[in-house]
Amino acid sequence: MSEREPHPEGIYFDMPFDEYLEDPSLGSGDIQRLGESPEAYWYGSPHNPDYVPTDKDAYRRGRAFHQLILEGQDSFDASYVVAPSRADYPGSIDTIDELKKICDEYGLTKSGTKATLIDRIRTETAWQGEIWTEIMARFADEAGGREHFPAKEYAMLEKVNAIIRANAAYVKALSDGHPEVSIFLRDPDSGIPIRCRVDWLAEDWFVDLKSFSNKTSKKINKAIANETVNYGYHVKIAMYQFIIEAARTFTDDQIHGADPKWIKEFREGKEHQGVLLFVGTDIPQVRARGLSRLTPPTPSSAGSPRMIWQTGHSLFRNALRTYAGCVEQFGLENPWNVMEPIIHFEDDGFPVWAMDQ
Repeated sequence: MSEREPHPEGIYFDMPFDEYLEDPSLGSGDIQRLGESPEAYWYGSPHNPDYVPTDKDAYRRGRAFHQLILEGQDSFDASYVVAPSRADYPGSIDTIDELKKICDEYGLTKSGTKATLIDRIRTETAWQGEIWTEIMARFADEAGGREHFPAKEYAMLEKVNAIIRANAAYVKALSDGHPEVSIFLRDPDSGIPIRCRVDWLAEDWFVDLKSFSNKTSKKINKAIANETVNYGYHVKIAMYQFIIEAARTFTDDQIHGADPKWIKEFREGKEHQGVLLFVGTDIPQVRARGLSRLTPPTPSSAGSPRMIWQTGHSLFRNALRTYAGCVEQFGLENPWNVMEPIIHFEDDGFPVWAMDQ
């Protein structure tokens, strides 16, 4: 199967999202799947001829979410238009039966398609009510090429955006930087091409937005910590920090789209800290959690490594080793089906609660 070549090493400030996704370098999603199993990666990758791309609706929602929060209302409005809601037109009609009822009231024939019934009502009656099909047709015409965004989702997005804008710490985290920055790197140890798409890149921190739903009703701090580990966000932060720190050594011709003053400050800044900005999808709540490689320095210490960061970094490196080993064993065109002997369970392989009687 033919495949695109990875982008040259560099920082790209204006790369379209689709172009980033088409690059074959390993991203954080690939690293997560490699951490699950070789099969999870290969069968979920374009190397698999039966591969079906990830849900585009989820990408659309995520992109709209990022665009409003990171780039502002004007940027959102240039790409999206909020779709009408039936609640905004309480007297509107839409069904065939409703249209037939109007025809019957005016003594007209009730046969024909929906389009025929609408035309008959508009040309042969004085009825001036709203018809939902016409409302949506007008909306589509006025929207032009912009994507339609559901009104209910937008209402939640507006609420969480207002929360972020009212929090000085969150506003500061999303200032003095650039949105949607793509970075490509050849891993110095393995030579494997890797990539990251940073939601917000500043001089010495970066922000990653995460949608969040506390479905198990845990205390929010515990729920966020669980979500971070369950979805491998600590691995992603460690990977992104590794790539960003390497990118600070890139030459001017490897940096595309930022002004020289910002580049200078980026290179000379402190080691980058990751910030996970959790945004509620079921209720409007926002929380931010920082994750850096080291604990804060003290008068007697420069700071010690954080265990959760070390774990994330180790899992990132393990995933690269898994990838290199499977490429050597299977290549990229053949399925990655690992043949293991029968492995017996050990008690310490189960969670503690499984032993309750």
